[in-house]
Amino acid sequence: MSLPMDPVGSAKIKYKRKLKRDREKASSIDFPYKDDEKIKILRIPFFEIEVLEYGPRERHEGISEEWKYPDKGMGTPGIGVGGTGSTSSDTGAPLPGSGLPVSPLYSPSQIGKDGKFAGIIPVDPITGKPVEENVNIDEIATELELELLKPTKVVTEYDIEFPGIGKTGPESLLEWNETLLTNIERQLLFKKIIERKIKNLDEEKEELVREFESGKVKEANYLIEVDRIERSKANLERLFKTLPENPFRVGRIEREDKRYLVPEFTPIMYKGAVIMFIRDISGSITQDQLKTSQKLSRWIEEWVRKFYSDTKLIYILHNYDAWEVEREKYYGVVESGGGTRFASAYDIVINIFTGKDYPRETKEKKTLNPDETDVYIVQITDGFGQSYNDEIKPLKEILPKITRFCYVQEDFDSTISDFKEFLEKEFKEYGRKGALRTTSIKGYEDEYIKKAMKDLFGRKK
Repeated sequence: MSLPMDPVGSAKIKYKRKLKRDREKASSIDFPYKDDEKIKILRIPFFEIEVLEYGPRERHEGISEEWKYPDKGMGTPGIGVGGTGSTSSDTGAPLPGSGLPVSPLYSPSQIGKDGKFAGIIPVDPITGKPVEENVNIDEIATELELELLKPTKVVTEYDIEFPGIGKTGPESLLEWNETLLTNIERQLLFKKIIERKIKNLDEEKEELVREFESGKVKEANYLIEVDRIERSKANLERLFKTLPENPFRVGRIEREDKRYLVPEFTPIMYKGAVIMFIRDISGSITQDQLKTSQKLSRWIEEWVRKFYSDTKLIYILHNYDAWEVEREKYYGVVESGGGTRFASAYDIVINIFTGKDYPRETKEKKTLNPDETDVYIVQITDGFGQSYNDEIKPLKEILPKITRFCYVQEDFDSTISDFKEFLEKEFKEYGRKGALRTTSIKGYEDEYIKKAMKDLFGRKK
């Protein structure tokens, strides 16, 4: 006996299921992916998290004096961790009033050994990697009237192809497939030649017997010729037995079997450049200065790349010591601290030119011939180093070999270094030729970055 149907109840259940699916779809993101040659959908729900906003401090009642007036040097009370004078929570995130941006898209601050912040930059909330700012360098170049860089050196590389096969060549170009085929062909051909010669000797002997029986050949000559034929045939049969029974089995590789790839070199000429960034992260560098060096470096990268078909980048960080880092580390959050010495970074440049090893966090050692490619060096620092005369000794070796040295001095404080003026005076001749360009920068806002770009890459009047 069949059960009675309930069309109304079934419709309600279907409606509720559809409503549930629609709600899930409205509050989630569908990501298609391929599994076993089939397209499937991965649904990831998302939730909106409320963001705590801080209003003007004066509107809050009962707030402490330290919170109202952090500029008085009284510090900012920690939130959730207690204590006064803290600029970050127990998670390392910047707190309101610390002068640092409060945003879920910013990486946690790091404090250097000398108490300086090492920079707060936007990062991807999922990958944790720095989010690069989109720069419309063409609009900036038009606004600032930047000069059009002219590549001075052309790099020549060779594309190697192997269009043919030859009988001579170095062992490194030995083509085994062709060599083995030649060996097999030689054995097959050699076998056929031996068989043909044995057959010819048999025919020659039969002809000699007929001539002897007809009286055309004397007995003495007949015996001599028969002996010669028998000995030749025996030698050929003995040689035939040494050949492999399987004609397609590789035998002994002889010199005549070897075949080599024949290289053909096609010159490829292109305009190449190398940009070497030297970034100061010593204890005297503030968070704003680090942010400025990151931003300016990206702008310079974008501009120089426009004029070269191949642009290589080298990133160097330094305090008292210097070391090469990967791009992600250079533009990421780094810890400031330690003393300052420029010569350690200049020494790395010289080692790259000469092929010597140097302190680095990178996997591969860089080697560069400045005679074959344009080299741009960009140094960004506050200018407070060691003895000026000692610092510039390596520069005297570097400047004659490179296309341009860009010195950027971050003058954010009231105390300003005079290293920039010292460079301009010491290398006045390079300044006149445009091989040395200097600038001072007072903030990370676009107006200051643009001024620096104009000083470093603007048209000479």
